[in-house]
Amino acid sequence: MRPHHIALALGVARPADPAHRWLLPGRVVLVTGGSRGLGLELACEFGRRGAAVAIAARDADTLARARAELEARGVDVLAMPSDVGDAAAATALVTTIIERWCRLDIVVNDAVLTTASTAAITRSRSRASRGRRAS
Repeated sequence: MRPHHIALALGVARPADPAHRWLLPGRVVLVTGGSRGLGLELACEFGRRGAAVAIAARDADTLARARAELEARGVDVLAMPSDVGDAAAATALVTTIIERWCRLDIVVNDAVLTTASTAAITRSRSRASRGRRAS
C-alpha cells in the first residue's frame, strides 16, 4: 500500500479536498503596490495561505504600516520601498527577494506601471533565476 493510500484510509488526507489545493507553503510572492487597497488584501491572502510575501510600494510610511499588519498576522514578509517603474529599482527588488528566499514563484502587479517597467521586472526575474541556477 502506498503512503497516500494509508493516509486516506486513516482519514488524514484527502487529495481532492479543494481547501488544500490552494495552500502555498514554501512559495514566494511579490505584490507590487502591496502597501494598501487590493495589493495589501492580496498580500494578506497569500500570507494566510502560507506563502512568504514581498511587498513593494513607493511610500515608505504606508509600506511600514502594511508590513506591521502582515507580521501581526504571522506572515513572513519583506517590505521594500521601490518604484518598480524604474528598471534599476525593479532589478534590486527582485534580486533582494531571490537573495532572501532563493526563489520567486508568483508576481502580482497592483502598482501602476508602463509596459517598459513590466518588461523590466520580467527581465530582472529571469536574470536572477539564471544566476541562481549557475551557482
